[in-house]
Amino acid sequence: MATIDVERAHSLAERRALELAQQFVAQLAAREGLTATWRGNRCDLRGTSLKGELAVDARHVRVQIDLGLPMRPFAGFVRKLVNEGLDGLAEAARAASPVDGVTPDEKSAAVAVTLPTPIGTPAPTPRSAATVALAWGAPSPLPALLEQFVPGRSLPQGLYLREDVFQAEMEHLHGPGWHFVDHASRLPRPGDWITHQIGAASLVVVRGDDDTVRAFHNVCPHRGSMVCLGEQGHSTRLVCPYHAWSFDLHGRLQHARAMDDEFSAAAHGLRPLQVRVIANMVYVSLSATPKDIERPALLLGQLYALHGLDRARVAHREVYRVAANWKLVSENFLECYHCTPTHPEYCSVNAHAQGNSSGKAESLQAYQEFARAWASTLVTAPDLTGPHDFSLPHEQEVVVYRQPIRQGFRTLSRDGAPVAPLMGGFLQYDGGESVVAFGATHFVSAANDHATVFRFTPVNAGSTEVVVTWLVDQRAEPGRDYKPEEVAWMWRVTTEQDKRLAEDNHRGVTSPAYRPGPYSLVEGPLRRFTARYVDELQRGLARDPASSAKAATRPA
Repeated sequence: MATIDVERAHSLAERRALELAQQFVAQLAAREGLTATWRGNRCDLRGTSLKGELAVDARHVRVQIDLGLPMRPFAGFVRKLVNEGLDGLAEAARAASPVDGVTPDEKSAAVAVTLPTPIGTPAPTPRSAATVALAWGAPSPLPALLEQFVPGRSLPQGLYLREDVFQAEMEHLHGPGWHFVDHASRLPRPGDWITHQIGAASLVVVRGDDDTVRAFHNVCPHRGSMVCLGEQGHSTRLVCPYHAWSFDLHGRLQHARAMDDEFSAAAHGLRPLQVRVIANMVYVSLSATPKDIERPALLLGQLYALHGLDRARVAHREVYRVAANWKLVSENFLECYHCTPTHPEYCSVNAHAQGNSSGKAESLQAYQEFARAWASTLVTAPDLTGPHDFSLPHEQEVVVYRQPIRQGFRTLSRDGAPVAPLMGGFLQYDGGESVVAFGATHFVSAANDHATVFRFTPVNAGSTEVVVTWLVDQRAEPGRDYKPEEVAWMWRVTTEQDKRLAEDNHRGVTSPAYRPGPYSLVEGPLRRFTARYVDELQRGLARDPASSAKAATRPA
């Protein structure tokens, strides 16, 4: 369980130590929906899924926090900063609420910290004439929209609906990040390729004749035609269908007819993209300098190998075109406040859903006791039970945790009975599920006998492609070892319900009556998501002020 009890010495003046502690508590309360009560140098923290105390004196800082649920994504963040003492508190506060115009590398030298609006305070009145113009449908610069954001509430309307905002997201959020493309088992032979579209960017991922998986922009360097058409294919060379320029499986130009003597074939290959394959899970970045993925990749490699994803095959695959902004699709997936009224099948399988959805103390306590008892019985990889959280500003955001399914359930199926052979390192069923949240557009739910992989791809401001892939052991045969419809049952019916919910949500957000609403106490992941989203866009605009001007003049 995520219980933290740490005492660290400090060498700061007591007043300065108390200031840093207060800043940390303000950030924690805003992101997690807590009540924070200071009595002198002690602060009592309370929430539906967290309770604890922080105390500061002239020489020490002590943090005692019980995060209760094993899936609490904030646990790793808290653990890191308390282990680094008050210097960690200062840096954590700065990272969570950046100083305008300060890059992440310069942040260690910054002093000022902007504190969030406390939960429960009314939405602020417009701060300037610029924000008065932010009524529904009115054009407005992106920085002004970001200034409207109030921690603890949903995003301003324009951040969900405007195409210029979507373009800024592609540049500053999705561009530097890593994107899950597919499982490498869909590329079994050299020459096999698949395409993927992220916003306006078309990508092709191909297995080379040296067995290496590579990715390129799916754009011919001649006059810009797409090279690979369709979703997947096989070829010993990639040939542009327009003028027949051909490229080898390394992306090098092999043949171009009737070019002049000064033409350089070496300078006209396909534009490469950075690729990272983690236990056969293929990730691609659109940026030449993507976010750091080294630390999370080590843990993901361990977890994926435990579940046998490096030796898996695709059992079933579904593609959904969702008429909703990608953030609404992701937000719906990140919270279970809606589970009880909308997902009866999911709630019949997952014990955590009742506590998360109801917010009732007794329901939450019952689940916590069940989860504690389950964790104490684990034989395989018990160190993965607690949450692992990678959330530094320059780092690919990844959260990993394990949780129990339901009393008596061995896997995520209708009745808890196995639906496929055991995978990876599991020698017996432990009744658990491993969860990966890779940013806000890629998720993995892995039981002992199958894994479900989610990919949410932004298409435009009002559309998202959702691809759900179910994996089983590579030796399992359909009809003999598993039935695809039984493997896919829970997440297929849940995803179909979520599609409708996200589309209804998007239609409501387009109304002139929409106003950002307050999050409940059990929507902590949304507080974290929206706060990080705004922070990252502000950092991107600070690094590239010209993009702010482009966003202001770009058609909405």
